[in-house]
Amino acid sequence: MFKSYPIKFYRGMVILWFLMAILGLSSFNNNELDASSYIVPARPEPSDSEVGFGHSNAQTALIHTVFLPLISLQREQPPFGVQIYFNMTDNHPGLLSMVDLQTVWVRRPIVWSQIEPVNTTPENYNWGIWDTQFLTASANGLKVVATIESNPSWAAEYAGGPVYSEHLSSFLEFVGALVERYDGDGYQDASGSPVVNHWEFYNEPDNANLFYAEVGWGYWGNRGAEYADFLAEVYPVVKAANSSASVLMGGIAHDYFSDQGGPFDRDFVDDFLAAGGGNYIDFFNFHYYPVFAPNWEAYGHDVIGKTNFLRAKLATYGLADKPVAITEIGLSSDPNDGNGGTPEEQSRYVLRAFSRAIAANVKIMTWFTLNDLSPQYVTGVTDVDFNPKPSYQVYQTMTTQLADVIYQRALTSSELGSPQAEGYVYQRGQETVYVVWTNDDSPAQMTIQASSVAQISKSGTSTTILDVADGLADGVVTVNYDGSPVYLILAP
Repeated sequence: MFKSYPIKFYRGMVILWFLMAILGLSSFNNNELDASSYIVPARPEPSDSEVGFGHSNAQTALIHTVFLPLISLQREQPPFGVQIYFNMTDNHPGLLSMVDLQTVWVRRPIVWSQIEPVNTTPENYNWGIWDTQFLTASANGLKVVATIESNPSWAAEYAGGPVYSEHLSSFLEFVGALVERYDGDGYQDASGSPVVNHWEFYNEPDNANLFYAEVGWGYWGNRGAEYADFLAEVYPVVKAANSSASVLMGGIAHDYFSDQGGPFDRDFVDDFLAAGGGNYIDFFNFHYYPVFAPNWEAYGHDVIGKTNFLRAKLATYGLADKPVAITEIGLSSDPNDGNGGTPEEQSRYVLRAFSRAIAANVKIMTWFTLNDLSPQYVTGVTDVDFNPKPSYQVYQTMTTQLADVIYQRALTSSELGSPQAEGYVYQRGQETVYVVWTNDDSPAQMTIQASSVAQISKSGTSTTILDVADGLADGVVTVNYDGSPVYLILAP
């Protein structure tokens, strides 16, 4: 979803559609809950007796050895991902960037209209580039989230909308063949047996705007129950082809609603879940852009707030344990974009966003996008030619520092030494890892009971802060930080 202020909304959409056409893609295709329904606390504020140590005004001596986990989450793999639109092939600069970044997930559209442009009997699928790029992804350890979209004109009126009823069987046959071809079991596989285990059905299906539908966006808005019925047909086909495969709900926008002048159906989620749609997805999936943060702040910081809200909604339908994916999140590096900031602000947001996602137990999260899509659409961590931007180094450092952590808890304002600060505690083996920053870029100071603390900048520069650095050998380390997130590593 191209999140921007309305005046820029159409421009960004048209730019991306045009770029995807160049790449050979025909298209790329609420009931309010009480704020007390938190899943992850926005900012817990325990008393001195609750946290187990005293504090004086703005500073608190943190005793890392007494931090007991409030949540201990075992993760099969970290949530780090990126969105791409290019074809993954050996030595492609985008592929080399993903390997260098150590990203885990890559989200890539699957273009049905390209694979089956003509309806024939028997079917004649043009697997072509998909075999090559999925084999390349598998060979490089990348987990693909394949977004099935771009209906051929013979099968549907709109590229991202419902399939004609008389051609639903053709769609299901296509899905079965697709999933079987990339399940890696040696039967009817593509050459080399590449593996794709995560399948997403349409992009932002909660779109209810005809204009967006005509240029390829998902178009199931105002038909949430129909989308549930559709996935009820799709789900068993996917599982029959590959019992290990996961079905992702098409990543919903669930922001910029039609009653606010936007294209998205506010009731789509409720309509979908009330019709039983939750039974036919393995991941509930949505998109988030920080321009919409005020909509969700009552439920938690930034992406945590929206995650909390939607997870609470899932709970009302008996789906509290449904895994969550976020297949689009990002920030432009153009300060003139409504969903943008400077390159420095973009780089800060990379670490803030993923730190929050780990805290919220988001299983998959893909940054939109790996590379800038044009000189005007600059959400990538590289430019259009895959040259690194400041956010690239931040992403790379993050995958090194947070790849194997287990989330413990959020730090309180008193611990952080500032009401404007935010921070999270993770465990990595015997080490305790903090990520901290201030949200208003103000300077802050916190104290930690330790003999030394390794402070690592968001871009990877490391310094060691000793107990005696503040002039006192008292077993307490003083850490200064500001709006640029830092890692603090506490050895056992």
